Amino acid sequence: MVDKLTDKEIEELRAKKKQIHDELYDKVKELIMIDETMYVPAEEGITPDNWVIIEVNHEGEQFQKVLSGWSGGYLDGDSWRLSSRIKTIDIKINQDFYTVETESGSAYTLWKSRQGLLMSNSGIYNQLKEKFGDSVEMVEL
Repeated sequence: MVDKLTDKEIEELRAKKKQIHDELYDKVKELIMIDETMYVPAEEGITPDNWVIIEVNHEGEQFQKVLSGWSGGYLDGDSWRLSSRIKTIDIKINQDFYTVETESGSAYTLWKSRQGLLMSNSGIYNQLKEKFGDSVEMVEL
């Protein structure tokens, strides 16, 4: 004879699975947001479709990151990327873009006309605001 789970037991298992999933998801988001131990190889020439600079205040430290987004096409969806901490921002009045270097060594070309939130990066920004509140703010250049 095979033991079967009751509907109540199945619902309890589903609830526990969702709780574990949500806890792990929050931990991963926090690692991506705060912990610089996650390493992604440096990339040159990152040029997002849209971008914002976010300032993070964490445990007495203040730093900035690039939250960038790319609009998807017919076969692929929107995507976003949160940089490591910004090391330098090269601002030249006679150029239509900023050049940003991050601590990981990645280089971003940020077109001035593309600054702002769009569908590709607004959702993650809103999630960061929900999770970290006033510890995360947008900075306008």
